[in-house]
Amino acid sequence: MICRGCWRPLERAAPETLVADQNAVNCWDHVIELEVAVATALRGRTPDQHRFNFTSADQLLNEVRDIWQLLVGHHRSWARTDIPLNSYVCPAMTPGSDPPEFHSSDKLHPMAIASIAMRRSMLSAVKGILDPRIETGRVLFGEHKPPAIETFVASVDEDALQQNIEAMKRWSPAFVDRVVVAQRGRRRNARIADLESRIARIGSSLARV
Repeated sequence: MICRGCWRPLERAAPETLVADQNAVNCWDHVIELEVAVATALRGRTPDQHRFNFTSADQLLNEVRDIWQLLVGHHRSWARTDIPLNSYVCPAMTPGSDPPEFHSSDKLHPMAIASIAMRRSMLSAVKGILDPRIETGRVLFGEHKPPAIETFVASVDEDALQQNIEAMKRWSPAFVDRVVVAQRGRRRNARIADLESRIARIGSSLARV
């Protein structure tokens, strides 16, 4: 028996709580998929290349570990509920407005320190970031949220992110390419926003003449 709200086993439950909400089931399927991939990589076996293209076992483990550390490094964002990486379709995966439990010394092993709620949230975020399929992000975060990798690139420390990108063979070439594309898109959007702001200011100045 499982709880429909948090997807945990129950000793006893009312009949209406025995079946998980479909959104929760879909979200948990993705988290379980990531856990299976990590367990496979820990045994030294190559990850599913349909999900993690051109990725070795070591590279997948590096990516998961580095993403966790980068997210924890930007730990203040995890205390908010209005950012895409903390706003899941499944409420059981969202830590809510509680402050993060991490200290600077915890950054090397965030999953060992995290609460159950924070661990669920981090696993969901990592799955959304690593999985190139658009439908994965939609299942986890909803139809109208930006891709998780774009939110990731925009929120973490740029220098730390760049160090991981430049480290030889630390990340898979497929994941590096996706991060670089997201960085370029972010810079392009910033230039467009700046240009639109300048045009608006010029138009406002001319209107006052």
